[in-house]
Amino acid sequence: MPRERATYIKLRRFCYTVSTLSEAFGRSTSVVSRILKVAEKRGVVWRRDLRKIPSQLRTRIKNVQWRMLMSTLRMWESFMLGESDEPP
Repeated sequence: MPRERATYIKLRRFCYTVSTLSEAFGRSTSVVSRILKVAEKRGVVWRRDLRKIPSQLRTRIKNVQWRMLMSTLRMWESFMLGESDEPP
C-alpha cells in the first residue's frame, strides 16, 4: 500500500522509532524497517543516532510521541485506508 508507506515515512521524519510505528499500527518490525530501509536508500528519510541522548530524555520523548501518535491514530488510519485525502 503506497499510503501505508507514505505514513511510515512521514512519521519517521518526526523521529518515531520503528518499534513505536510497528506497535501503533499492528505491523511487525521487519515490515516497517524494510519499508524505511528502502526509503533511506533512496534518500527520502535518514537514520538518526539517538545513542548520545541521555536515556531519561529519550524515555520522555518516546512517551510524548506515543501520546501524540495515539491521539492522531484514527486520522492516520483513515489516510492509510484512503478515506481522507491528506495526512493529519
